[in-house]
Amino acid sequence: MNITTIKNLVENNTISSLEKMELTILDSIEGKNDISEEGDQLSNILAAKQIIEKAHENGTEVKTEIRLFFKGVRNIIG
Repeated sequence: MNITTIKNLVENNTISSLEKMELTILDSIEGKNDISEEGDQLSNILAAKQIIEKAHENGTEVKTEIRLFFKGVRNIIG
């Protein structure tokens, strides 16, 4: 996961456009042996979708949800 990439995805996309990106990546990995790059891209897209969904659900700004998302990631890792 890359925080800069996720922020850009959140700020410049809708859930619908992120879902299209997700499907494109899923289609592109079919039959591949090494999907590390696509896996990273997919992780960023899924994180962005979750952040946008939480902002809509909670009526909060995406900046707040980005901060909370990465706080949760740090708690899991650390």
